[in-house]
Amino acid sequence: MKFSAALVAGFAAFGLAKPSITNLSFNLTEGQPFTLTWIDAVGPVKVELVTGADSQSLQPIRTLATGETDGSFTFTPSGLASGNYAFRVTDSDGLPNFSLLFPYTGTAVSSSATGSSSRTSTRSTTSAASSTPVSSDVSSITSASSTSTRTTSTRTTATTTPTNTPTNNNEGQRFSSSLALVFMTVAALVFFN
Repeated sequence: MKFSAALVAGFAAFGLAKPSITNLSFNLTEGQPFTLTWIDAVGPVKVELVTGADSQSLQPIRTLATGETDGSFTFTPSGLASGNYAFRVTDSDGLPNFSLLFPYTGTAVSSSATGSSSRTSTRSTTSAASSTPVSSDVSSITSASSTSTRTTSTRTTATTTPTNTPTNNNEGQRFSSSLALVFMTVAALVFFN
């Protein structure tokens, strides 16, 4: 009976395991291969690239691989905009885990900037009471991060966003390390003797 309880407790601790990403650093460079590694996944995994300003606002942007069973995947980044990214590894039990959030300098233009860009030009001529023509050119460019307006002089306003230090979201190792299973076994043996 006591052995059954210990066995159930061991399986419960093992059941809390989710895939743990084992990479310690994420220095990705455009066009250079990067190998992502993980442990403790149940069955094949799906590897996704997610992006967001912080760990609470991550959204998937690209599925990199499905059905991976080797515990590693090599990814060569290309066509990504600069920003904060992370990897999400989801096993066949549906348990996801995230890598650290890492900054990436890419060569592509952000889709949000190109999607909201617009250009408006207006030229008007007006005659005053003295029949002197008055002309003005107004041109405005609006995008997600900058605004430019031109009348007779040019003024450009740019906004920069500071980068935040990523938080460690790799919580999968908390319950899933082999050492925890060894301690559970030792505790069960001590309890039964």
